[in-house]
Amino acid sequence: MVSKDENHQSNGLSIGQLLRSLTASKDPKDHNRILRKLEDVGGDEVYEGLLKLLNVRRGELRYRVLDFLTGINPNRAQHLLIEVLNNDQDSDMRWVASGLLINVATAEILIPLTEALLNHPDVRVRVNIVTALDKLGDKKALPALMHTRDYDTGKTKDGYSVRILAERAIQRIEDHARGQ
Repeated sequence: MVSKDENHQSNGLSIGQLLRSLTASKDPKDHNRILRKLEDVGGDEVYEGLLKLLNVRRGELRYRVLDFLTGINPNRAQHLLIEVLNNDQDSDMRWVASGLLINVATAEILIPLTEALLNHPDVRVRVNIVTALDKLGDKKALPALMHTRDYDTGKTKDGYSVRILAERAIQRIEDHARGQ
């Protein structure tokens, strides 16, 4: 009997073999090559296999896999990114997730995004969330952005102020609502 895994192959390698090669390698060039092969195969089986790799505790590979998953299915990934943002043990992984949300967030995740803005302890994450909400441009984000503007004194090491970014986001959203 042939397994599903053996039916989906890229250059003679099954999905399982590609995933094992990905986790075995420490070379970022290998990671990129294998991820491209997996992208060629595509499908839910690849997505699910890569999801399992997020439990691997090797930072750089996890970041690459999260970025890759976001690229192949942004709508599905936005929910994964919120989960990583709220629950992952690795602060850098949470920061990476918040950065990826900037380009994929939709109104569908507005509530968990605003909750994370108001409650997340990492200033880098809050800066990215403000940027995502600004890009989203939804008026429903204004109360959370106004609270952030009024009470969040956080600044990143690079000098990004959550308060100033929130003020800019509020202004853009309000201008857009007025048709400016």
